Amino acid sequence: MLIGYETTIAISATFLLLIVSIYLGRKDLTNELRKAVNKYSVIALFLILAFFVSFSLLFVKPTEQLYFDENIYQGIALNILHHGNALWCQFGTAYVDKCYANALYHDPVGWSVFIAMAFALFGIGTATAYNLELLVGALSIVAVFLLASALFENKGLAVLGTFAFALSPELFIWSRSMADIDLPFMMLATFAFFFFAVFAKNRNRHTLAMFLFSMVLAAYMRIEAILLIPLFMLLTFLFSENSIRNTIGKTIKEIKKVVSEDEKTLALLLLALVLLFPQFHYLAIEMQLTLQPGSTNYGQAPGQSVISISNFKSFIPINFDYVMGLINGRQFYPVAFSIFVTPLALLGSVLLAFENKANRFGILALLGLWPLMYFLFYTSFYAGYATFGVDVRFMLQILPGVCLLAAYAVYKLSSMMMKIRRWNAKTNYLIITLLAIIFFVYPFARLIDVVTLPPSQMPQQGQIYPVMQDFYNMYSKVPANCLVFSSTPDIWYEVGRASAQEGYIFGANQTIASELSKFRCFVFDYGYWCTVPPQHSGICQAVLNSFKTKVLATAKTMNGYNVTYYELLNYTPS
Repeated sequence: MLIGYETTIAISATFLLLIVSIYLGRKDLTNELRKAVNKYSVIALFLILAFFVSFSLLFVKPTEQLYFDENIYQGIALNILHHGNALWCQFGTAYVDKCYANALYHDPVGWSVFIAMAFALFGIGTATAYNLELLVGALSIVAVFLLASALFENKGLAVLGTFAFALSPELFIWSRSMADIDLPFMMLATFAFFFFAVFAKNRNRHTLAMFLFSMVLAAYMRIEAILLIPLFMLLTFLFSENSIRNTIGKTIKEIKKVVSEDEKTLALLLLALVLLFPQFHYLAIEMQLTLQPGSTNYGQAPGQSVISISNFKSFIPINFDYVMGLINGRQFYPVAFSIFVTPLALLGSVLLAFENKANRFGILALLGLWPLMYFLFYTSFYAGYATFGVDVRFMLQILPGVCLLAAYAVYKLSSMMMKIRRWNAKTNYLIITLLAIIFFVYPFARLIDVVTLPPSQMPQQGQIYPVMQDFYNMYSKVPANCLVFSSTPDIWYEVGRASAQEGYIFGANQTIASELSKFRCFVFDYGYWCTVPPQHSGICQAVLNSFKTKVLATAKTMNGYNVTYYELLNYTPS
């Protein structure tokens, strides 16, 4: 399918154009940051990063959180690396050196392009994927620092907001997963908001280019990332040093001028639209195949819509409790949210609205509408229930906005106390430090036992974690020249084995059968999905009933089934 190549080309080109635009607009970027960043705030940023990385490496266990989805993203990355094709390989050789059948995966695969880049630079393997995810967590902190600096132009507030964000429990948890796409989405969205803030203050072509290309990259991370585009369009009319009324009038005049006179800027806008075409193409396919009424292609229960007000009514109580920090504990892992952040963010919103500060409503709209939009969207999404499995990851989008508003509240409380007693600057810093400890450090300390939970004690890992450990212990017993039929072929690609979806055992077309016949050894992976309905009594049992088998390796799972690799002794592709 053409869309696989479209996606790879568009994302790669956008990433390159973003780098070029940053270089060309470096003076605007430097001038903007010079107002709000000094050596002390940069030193503070590095100290926060050092704490985050060291704590993550020492205490947070690297764990595949999304079962086999994270392997699929890496499998797609291998397909991109070797063939430039951002599709899910259904039948390929080791490391997807060759792929004979592709399919469109039901989740966006934008992040897989970056995983492919990492594989090219640092080698194929789960270690590269884990390290890339940790890098994304660290870059998220940098992005929040830059955004806070650009918005508030206050060094102390920028550091405080970055500190609050860096102590978000779920930032640590998801930075140690293997290939989750929600964390990169949050990171790239934060950079896009930063570049937007720079553009809104300068309003020239260089800063517009930085903003547009960063927005396009973020939009490729998930389907719902498209919602950023109308939000940015709204913010264009709200974000300015002038009054909202004057800003709206000025923006309308600028748009008219671009359309009628400024051909270069118009061409830049059209280029961004062209680069977004594959994502719109993908969205159209998804709406036709999986988002239509009654479809259960996303895995939702029959009769449950993917997006619905009925989902919202059911999910709002638990999701509200989640963002208020009222649902924490090992039994809810990976749900972990600071109890003070959201109440402080609400207070910060009120204080900011009444602050005598230019562009306060623009800043409030940016930091408030961003988390609110995604909170409402995911609460209406069939899998947006905070305590359902690991789907709390969707709520990562609310973290930057609420953390910066919460930090603003703490900073203003300190300033108010200063005005009452007229303390000196050192006393003011002490007050801010004490408030930060109370509102940010203490809640994080209370959740350390959740953040550092061993995989064997994670509720959703009860079955999958032992199965994955068994896989890494046993896969070498499958001869390297064999082709493995599996419901999860991507895990076999990563360890140097050819693999194909198990359905090809009985349903291969002539072309696929011809390629299968080139192998002389066939293995059936009676893995995790064969231990649960409906496959247990379906295709998995049919394979065992249809062919003579030889056990190559086996291990018993916690639910009493055996995970086994069978050599199919009398299988002939047809």
